[in-house]
Amino acid sequence: MLTDVKGNTTEKQYDRLGRLYRVLSNKAVTATYDYYTNGNRKTLTTPGSLTTQYSYYKNNLLKKLDNLRNGSVQDSYSYTYD
Repeated sequence: MLTDVKGNTTEKQYDRLGRLYRVLSNKAVTATYDYYTNGNRKTLTTPGSLTTQYSYYKNNLLKKLDNLRNGSVQDSYSYTYD
């Protein structure tokens, strides 16, 4: 747990595989992570109904990132590699 000079705390929690799965600020959940079975990040959810979804190419490189609010896409990013 980290504590700043104002006494605010940040705690990172990890699953049994050592992957970050939750971040708490002052004991309130500020981020939750979910993963595919192969270990790639699947979603990042933050307060305010904001969810980031990740999709990957077969070689596990990031293909697309979608930011959704209440299930509606707010913005989307596609990735290509040389």
